[in-house]
Amino acid sequence: MLPPSSRTASYQHLDTVYHGALRFVTNFKTLTHHCSLYAQVGWFALSTRRLHHWHILIYKTILGVLPSYLQKYVIRKSTGTYQLRSEDLFLLTVPKVRTELGKRAFSYAAPFAWNQLQNELKLKELVSINRFKSLLNDVEAGSSVCTCFV
Repeated sequence: MLPPSSRTASYQHLDTVYHGALRFVTNFKTLTHHCSLYAQVGWFALSTRRLHHWHILIYKTILGVLPSYLQKYVIRKSTGTYQLRSEDLFLLTVPKVRTELGKRAFSYAAPFAWNQLQNELKLKELVSINRFKSLLNDVEAGSSVCTCFV
């Protein structure tokens, strides 16, 4: 699995091969847009599927299912002395980074992605992994519209 913070060139090569294979299987023409292919077979786009797996990896890290070397980077955001609405959500501490390379590190990318996901999920406590997957599918189903030409 390539993390979402990987370079886009890595994804472009894999996507090209995947789209070519999908065109072959569905017997579509070469210039058929990949969003049409996904709609035909009823799948999410590859970028959405990658993000789905990334969020599941982060959630498993929060649950403590994954090794401790990943768990040490996932720290729940401490509640301050003020009563804020965001205290109800399960947010993570995002460290400050100075470089683009630092933004690709798990210690930054995982908490940042989790906090963005929390804007839509609004989890107040941890749920089972199967429940989390179904919630994630519901969120992704609402955003499965092609945005290539927007």
